[in-house]
Amino acid sequence: MTTKQDAAAVEATVAQQVWPDSFGEMAGLVAGCFPRRETRQTFREMTEAMLMGVARANCQPLAEALGHGGPYRL
Repeated sequence: MTTKQDAAAVEATVAQQVWPDSFGEMAGLVAGCFPRRETRQTFREMTEAMLMGVARANCQPLAEALGHGGPYRL
C-alpha cells in the first residue's frame, strides 16, 4: 500500500467513528421540536436514511435501507 492509500483508509476509519457521535449531537439539538420519543426516533431514522445516498428517496427504499419491513413507520 502506498502512503496515499494508508491516509485514505485512516480517514475512512475516523469518519466511521465520528459520524454516529456527530449525528447524535445534531439529533439532540432538534429533539425539543419533537415531544414524543417515537417522533424523535422517526426523525433521526429518516434523516439518516436520506443521508445514506439511496438512489430513490421515497419511503420504501429508505425503509429498506434502514432494515424496516415496510414504509409504514416512515
